[in-house]
Amino acid sequence: MYFPYLYGKQKELIAVRLLSNRLAIEASVQPVLEPVRTDAATLKITLKLCEKSKLNTWLVLNPQLSRFRGHEPDAALAWGVETMGALAL
Repeated sequence: MYFPYLYGKQKELIAVRLLSNRLAIEASVQPVLEPVRTDAATLKITLKLCEKSKLNTWLVLNPQLSRFRGHEPDAALAWGVETMGALAL
């Protein structure tokens, strides 16, 4: 099993989207996404496609990283809950 650790940059998310069907079929890769930006539009699209492809994907929220830095941990948690709530298919 391989868990590539990605920071949710646009090119990384596009790569995950393009490979999601193949990765889900092979079932040997589970991407770990740790977004460094609070703009979640591309992230949401990617997570929805991973869900549709049945690709196991992990989401890590780190309040000490990039745009989350300086915010209270509760703010990062609220962002994560809002982001995941928006993924209802």
